[in-house]
Amino acid sequence: MKGMLALGMKNKDIQFYFNRPDRSVNSGRISQVAKGTYMWVWQQLLKWDWRSPPG
Repeated sequence: MKGMLALGMKNKDIQFYFNRPDRSVNSGRISQVAKGTYMWVWQQLLKWDWRSPPG
């Protein structure tokens, strides 16, 4: 998806490519990927040291 965005493809064209009857991709999600905000939460969780106790 990031590669398609880098090529200048429009959200609707990317959505058409990825949508399937059992899986749909909305244009809002594509916009989040383009802005880099979609995976922000997961990236923060990966940085967290799970071995140390909270607090």
